[in-house]
Amino acid sequence: MQEESGKMTAQEYLGQVEQKIIAVKNMNSGINNLREVLVSIGGMDSGERVQTSRDNDKFRSIFARIDEKERIMDEKSKELIEFTAKVENEICSMENPQYMTLLHKKYVLLEPLKQIASEMNFTYRYVAKMHGYALQEFEKQFLMSESSC
Repeated sequence: MQEESGKMTAQEYLGQVEQKIIAVKNMNSGINNLREVLVSIGGMDSGERVQTSRDNDKFRSIFARIDEKERIMDEKSKELIEFTAKVENEICSMENPQYMTLLHKKYVLLEPLKQIASEMNFTYRYVAKMHGYALQEFEKQFLMSESSC
């Protein structure tokens, strides 16, 4: 994620929004899988009461894992919300409104450049070039100033 110089590019920095979204979705998927395991264990009751304490240990263990994962997911969700708000504020404070629109659609709404080009009534090639310029401007405005502090 880091370049050799120790600083992040604008694309890497802005791409963290999508990475954080994926992390939260994956965590949620893992929690849902554990819940399904819990239901499947509970649903296999044959009516006989053999080794009940073992089943209770399994339930406790799975509940504990679910609880731990939910706490982690809550923390990751908070990080996602805070980071996304920070990125949106940075993008919205750019001077060029086309750069603002493009970067917001690409890195906050996660739209592909082809769709953005269509919505902005530009060719894909033009939007791809503008994307490069917008990233350069974002980097100058927000990432280079951080390293000089």
